[in-house]
Amino acid sequence: MTVPDAAWLHSQAGIAARFDYQDRWQTLEVHYTTILGQVPDTETWIVCVEGLATDRGEYWWHVTEYLAVSHKADGTPIVVDATDEQQALFTHRP
Repeated sequence: MTVPDAAWLHSQAGIAARFDYQDRWQTLEVHYTTILGQVPDTETWIVCVEGLATDRGEYWWHVTEYLAVSHKADGTPIVVDATDEQQALFTHRP
C-alpha cells in the first residue's frame, strides 16, 4: 500500500473543500485540516477540514467537513465526502 505524503493529504482535502463551497457560490476559509487515519484495507485516508464559510461576507459560520482522500494509479487525487461509516472509524459521537 502506498502511503501518501501528509502534506499532499492536507492539500488535497483543503483544495477540494474550497472548490465544493465555490460550486455553491460560497467562500470557505480553511483554518486547518487533520488527518484522522487510514480506512482499514484501503488506500483511503479520512481528513477533517475545519474553517469558516460565508455566502456574501456578511455572516460567517463554522464548518467541519470529513473527506475521504485517495488517488488513482496515476496519482490523480480522488476526494469525496466521507461516509458515516468511514467517519465512525475515527470520531466518537455520543
